Amino acid sequence: MDCTLQDDPRLIAGAGAIAVHIARQAGLSEHAQRDFHAAAEEACREAFENCGARGSSRATVSLAAALYADRVEVAFEYLVKKRAAGSARRRSGRAAALPASELVDHIERTTRGGRCRVTLVKYCGVARPSSRG
Repeated sequence: MDCTLQDDPRLIAGAGAIAVHIARQAGLSEHAQRDFHAAAEEACREAFENCGARGSSRATVSLAAALYADRVEVAFEYLVKKRAAGSARRRSGRAAALPASELVDHIERTTRGGRCRVTLVKYCGVARPSSRG
């Protein structure tokens, strides 16, 4: 499932709803679904903070949600505002300190060509040591 979000609080909630939908399809526990929902909303909010033009229709974030046999993923991709590029790199070094990192099994961050992609991963099926559900 792919979509483009405008900077609107209702759409941030929609990103969380998409995350919980695929988590439910994967058979994750209700607790794991809530965690994935909260992490997706947080990551979406952070994406809008980093892309600049806050509250503007120019601030867009691409969302891609996927269900695999062993995991669910939600990725947020956005154009990094020049001034925010350095702060995005600093944040990626602190990824473990983000609350979302406590809610998912893995967070992957890449920045290339002025675009940042943050992918949240929650494993399903076989329990992982870091998995909460």
